[in-house]
Amino acid sequence: MYQRAQGYLEAALVPQTFYFVALVTLFIVCRQGQQWPLVIVALVAYVVTATLVVRRQYVTWLSENDPKTSSYRVLWIVFGCGVACVLIGFVGGWASGSRILGWFLFPGVIATYLAAGGLLTRARTEEKPSTQWTIGLRAAAACAGLTLAALVLFAAVGSPPGWLALLALLGLAVGLISAPIALALLAERAIDHFHEQRGTSPRTVLAVILVGPVVALAAATGISMRYGAPGVILAFVVLAGFVFAIVSGTLADVFAVLGIIALMGVTPQQEPLPDALQPGQGQRVLVAFGDSYMSGEGADTYFEGTDVGGGNQCRRAPTAWAVQAAQRYFDGLVFLACSGARTYNVRHDELGVAETPEPREQSGEPGTQLDQYVEREDDDGFVPGLVVITLGGNDAGFSTIGKACAVPGSCDTEDMHDWFTDELPQVQRELTSTFVEVRETFPDTPVVATAYPDPIYMEQGETEPCDDLALSGGDVRFIKDFLNQLNRAVHAAATATGIAFIGQTGQAFARAGVQLCDPTGGSRPGVNFVGLRSVSGLADQRFNPMNWIHNSFHPNDRGHAALLRAFDTWWAQTGSKMTGDFPLPEGMEGMEGVALKPQCDLVGDGLDVPKCRSNADDWTVQQLARAALPLAFLVLLVVVPVWLASAAMFGWRRRNEAPLSD
Repeated sequence: MYQRAQGYLEAALVPQTFYFVALVTLFIVCRQGQQWPLVIVALVAYVVTATLVVRRQYVTWLSENDPKTSSYRVLWIVFGCGVACVLIGFVGGWASGSRILGWFLFPGVIATYLAAGGLLTRARTEEKPSTQWTIGLRAAAACAGLTLAALVLFAAVGSPPGWLALLALLGLAVGLISAPIALALLAERAIDHFHEQRGTSPRTVLAVILVGPVVALAAATGISMRYGAPGVILAFVVLAGFVFAIVSGTLADVFAVLGIIALMGVTPQQEPLPDALQPGQGQRVLVAFGDSYMSGEGADTYFEGTDVGGGNQCRRAPTAWAVQAAQRYFDGLVFLACSGARTYNVRHDELGVAETPEPREQSGEPGTQLDQYVEREDDDGFVPGLVVITLGGNDAGFSTIGKACAVPGSCDTEDMHDWFTDELPQVQRELTSTFVEVRETFPDTPVVATAYPDPIYMEQGETEPCDDLALSGGDVRFIKDFLNQLNRAVHAAATATGIAFIGQTGQAFARAGVQLCDPTGGSRPGVNFVGLRSVSGLADQRFNPMNWIHNSFHPNDRGHAALLRAFDTWWAQTGSKMTGDFPLPEGMEGMEGVALKPQCDLVGDGLDVPKCRSNADDWTVQQLARAALPLAFLVLLVVVPVWLASAAMFGWRRRNEAPLSD
């Protein structure tokens, strides 16, 4: 009975058609949002069909029979169609901005990837040994040569200009793609060697099988200790698993990658703004302006239409502290804060400030934040009770600093201070100009700016943060010093324009014990160091790995709860007692921007000086490349022993054990 059922399943489900149906179904289900029961069902179906396909491939490969995959002709047709779809989606969609043509990009990538895996599997079983050996060695040479050349170029130059950068990136991509080709084809020759035991005793084979993983694990542990990142061991375990799958002669590695990509496309359902927060006629509302630290990026759920890849990405969250404060103290909320906002995304330029970038709306937004407020106030007739604003971090280049400090090496350098810390007067000037416009818009309403919270715990006198954080002591010191000076710039701009300042938010995470590395916070800090989460929208956005880390370096729901407690304290002591008119300080009316000639342009106001962010990005690329050069050789200490042990195991298995029954 069991054998009959097993035969029926293999006959009905194993063919690639059923796997492809399960794959498409999984992507479609994941595309719809977080419907976890349906996602689990689709995932189980995918795993079952993929397992049966892999099992049949392994059985036929083990017995050195034709694995019965699609023919070369079919695979080449699929590969060609996939490449054509990629070109249409990239050139016609991404480059021209056509959303319809952009649909071709993602399925083209999937088809190309699947067909390439099938072609490689066929080459392992049908090509002559001499051909496999030749192609494998050439792929290994291409991998080593192109990857090394690209890394050396980036390590020396940073970000090469124009066509040279494109050529280097293309070479790096080809080099990395060559790696699995070399591993697979050369593994076939190594497996034959162990299979036929040409001068290799069974004890030697067994020793290779046992010693290989031990050597690889020791190398991974050494690399982890060298770079101070415990997560490196897990990364190398995953890498070893993929090497094992490649050597197995099946498409297990391809299936695993596609399954992971599909699951990363699952995003929580977005929520509508609650009716209780909808501002109405005569209601006293809280008005929230600013950037991601106000909008709530870093949360698990966002309000509808604010987390759309390629569209509106303001990422306004129900757990943002401003939303919670509005529910406690006000009748409604005008929530205009938007992730990525800079000063020119808030202003409406009614003052014509000199040396200041032109106001501009963000992607998917109908206007700048002040423009949107004025329009809504006229239409809805609500009354502003308090204005809160968190701004300046994006003008100061904090995301660029985050990337620079996350790469190996310390960002606490003289250049980084010159590019960012020493140029904060530019940010203060832009904040002052913006705050003037906010005060002009709200002459009878209290306005309050907030400090950015310190995200990392490190005791006085310590030289390094905790082991769980991939940052050096120099990185943490630079980030803390930069945040302190940024908060001083925000405070100075607020004071100059008659705006209150909530300094308590700067230490909100520390007082709540939710900083990264805080021993009292356990494993649930209030900040996402690396936050993996995709975006809603079309497949080319949802399943794009470039969109998976936007939640990093942002407060989560616990962080916003800590910020809310800081606001509660300020409200009880000061905010609830603020009454009367709130005019601009004398001399601020019609204020002109202070003309500066910094050594680099931090805020993007068109000054004829180098761009600070470009300098920092070049530095970051150099640091990555310089760290990757020795790491590439260390990776070989993990990959080669696993590859050799896997080849020995499969060679021994092919020779000494009868293959599983079809």
